[in-house]
Amino acid sequence: KQKSPVYYHNFIEYFGLQTTDFSRTDAVAAEAARLGLPHSATPHSTYSLQDKPFREIAHRDNPLSIHFMESPGEQELFEGRGRLHARNLESGVGIDFAGYGSPASRIVASVPPDKNILLIHNTFVDEEVIDRIESHFEPGRVTWVLCPRSNDFIEGAHPPATLLHRKGVRIAIGTDSLASNETLSMPGEMKLLPEISLHDRIRWATLTGAEALEIDSWAGSFTPGKRPGAILLTGIDLGSMTLRTDAASRRIV
Repeated sequence: KQKSPVYYHNFIEYFGLQTTDFSRTDAVAAEAARLGLPHSATPHSTYSLQDKPFREIAHRDNPLSIHFMESPGEQELFEGRGRLHARNLESGVGIDFAGYGSPASRIVASVPPDKNILLIHNTFVDEEVIDRIESHFEPGRVTWVLCPRSNDFIEGAHPPATLLHRKGVRIAIGTDSLASNETLSMPGEMKLLPEISLHDRIRWATLTGAEALEIDSWAGSFTPGKRPGAILLTGIDLGSMTLRTDAASRRIV
C-alpha cells in the first residue's frame, strides 16, 4: 500500500460481543500509524460491539465507517427477535445496547455530531431513519455508501437509491469485500443501479467518495490544481447514456 499509486484509507474495524480486550486490533492501528498509512479506528456495526467499546471507538478517529441496516435482523435485534437475536441466543451472548431501540438511535446517541461517518449498505433504511441520521450530524458529515452487488449476494435485496437520491444526501458507491462479492468492481456496482442517471452514478463512484474520505482537495474530479488518477470507463451506450453489460474500467493514469 505504501508503494501503490492507489490511495488507501484503512478502516480498522473493531467487533466482538464477547470481549473487552481489543489489544490486537489496537496493535493493527498502531502498525498502520507506524507505517504512515492513512487509517482510522471504527466500530464495525451497530450490532457487533457492546455499548462501552462502541462509544469509546466512535469518539476516537475520523472518519468512521459503520455497516448500517444491511439486513432486517439489525432492527429486529433491538426488539429481541430475528436472525441476529437467535444467533446470539444460540451462542449464549447477551447485549447491553438493546435499550437504544434501533440502530439509528444507537448511532445518534453514541456518535458525536461533528464526526465524519460513512454508513455502509443502508439496504433497509427508510425516510424516517435518513432524516433522523441527517438531522443529528453537522452538514456534510454523513455519506450513505451503497454496495448493491453485496446486498444482492447476502439478502437478495436492493438499496433504496432513488429515495436517498431524492432526499439530496451525499451518496457514494462501494463494493464491500470479497467475503460478500465476487469481484471488487465499481462498474459492476454501477450496473446494478440503473434507476439512477449515469452522470450521478459516476459522481457517486468518484467525487463523493473522495469527499467522504476528505481527500477531495486533490482527488475525485478533474479540476485545476487537483491530481486525481484517471479511469477509462468502457461499455457505455452513448445514445441512451446507460451502461452495457460489458461495461468495465481500466486505470490509465
